[in-house]
Formats: sequence, C-alpha cells, structure tokens
Amino acid sequence: MKKQFLIIICLICVSSLFAQTKMNTLGTPNNKFEIAVLPKLGFARIQETGNVPLTGFVDCGELLLSKGIAKKLNVSTGIGYFNFYGNRTNEGNMSSLKNTYLHIPLNLKANINLYHIKPEDKKVLLALGMGLYGNYLLNQETETVTEESNQKKLGWNFGLSTQIGLKFNVSDILSLGIGFENQGDFTKISHNQVDQKIVTNSIYFSLGFVL
Repeated sequence: MKKQFLIIICLICVSSLFAQTKMNTLGTPNNKFEIAVLPKLGFARIQETGNVPLTGFVDCGELLLSKGIAKKLNVSTGIGYFNFYGNRTNEGNMSSLKNTYLHIPLNLKANINLYHIKPEDKKVLLALGMGLYGNYLLNQETETVTEESNQKKLGWNFGLSTQIGLKFNVSDILSLGIGFENQGDFTKISHNQVDQKIVTNSIYFSLGFVL
C-alpha cells in the first residue's frame, strides 16, 4: 500500500514539473477555477479470484474542481462514487451482485479549440484527458433466492483513466460536455483471499461553472 501511494505522489510531482517546464510553449495559464458535476452511465467487467469475469453495468457521479496550469491544460480532482450491478450463475444458482465504490480521481486534461478560422471563438473544444484514480470498495451486496450477504469496507485499489469528448462553452461562466471514459485498475482489492479488479467504459455528461 505504501508503494502505491509513493507511485501516485511521484506521478503528481512529475505532472507538475512537466506543466511548469511547458508553460512558455503552451502560453499563459487560465488561473480561474471551475467546478463541474459529471453523471456517467456505462458497462464494466470484474475479474475476481475463483470466478469467471463478470460483466454488468455502472452508474456514477463525480464532483470535480479544476484549475488551468497552462493555456490548453488543466488539472482536476474531486470526489465521486459508482455502483456496479451484475448477475452470475454458480452451479445453476443465480445471484446478484452490487458493489458501491468511493472514487477519487486526479486528471490532466487538454482542451483543444476546434475553431480554426476564428481561434478566439472558443465555443467548441475537443477535450482529451488522462489520469489516476483511487477506488475504495465501501459495500458489496450479494443476493440469492434464499439469502443475502453484505460486506463493508473492503479496501483500496488504484487505476488509470482516459477520456475523450467535447466541451461547449455556453457562456463565460457555464459549460456543457459529453464524452467517453475508460478506467482500468492496475492494483487489486484483496479481501478474504479474494482479489478483485474492475474495468469500466462509460459515457459522461458534464455541467461546469467558472468560479
């Protein structure tokens, strides 16, 4: 666990240094803060010790605070959650699974103006991003015809994410967005000798306000 935190801290430091060294080539940073709400819907696949991969769907939500670190770059972090829902069959018995995760992302995103004729008219932007995240499995509910089980606080793991989408600047203080996000764990949540990783693919919508 300590090694994982050290890796994340090192990556944050490298990203900060990269942004500072590239400042002159990318231009003056936008020092304004933006707060954004992002609902997401999509599909996911869980790999778990002793079981075949389980496919299901997810619903997610995030509250992010971002700040420009260069003319076309911003860094964001915040807090969110997501629920995974899936059904599995074991020896003819059907069971349903619901996992609830706390989600903490750290993203670096580039906003590229799509207006080439009038570059000052930044109404539609191509948003490209990548980042790190931490997931904490808050609750795991398993239900069969005869019984239910509920396990809480099953631990942390970490992963990488990529995003691609469009951002629409409606006004100086309001923006809308839509895009696609992929997230994949590179460490496992381990509990009772069971290891678990998840990969998600989702559509996101964003509503942003410049502070």
